[in-house]
Amino acid sequence: MIDPEKLIALSDDDVRQVLRVVETKTVVTVLGAAPPDVAARVMAALANRAAQFLKDEIELQGRVSADEARAAQRAFGRDLDQAAAEDRLPARLALGLRADQSPGRR
Repeated sequence: MIDPEKLIALSDDDVRQVLRVVETKTVVTVLGAAPPDVAARVMAALANRAAQFLKDEIELQGRVSADEARAAQRAFGRDLDQAAAEDRLPARLALGLRADQSPGRR
């Protein structure tokens, strides 16, 4: 599971690298549930057309439930882990976006 707020600290290049390996639907759901500054930061790293596409998809999606947000955050993490395992993404990015979890929680 990832912590969407950690996307804010990434460079533009890192944001684009992360978005290339995560399914668009997952990105849309995570950003739709994230605080507005997170979505704004991610969109600032993108070309205007890509940012507008994401914004439109988030608006079309509507409200995201807490369960949907958690499921999307888990899927986002799985996509990052798979990309890192396949050397399509630096492991530091996959690990750096992980949510801090209490022992025994997954």
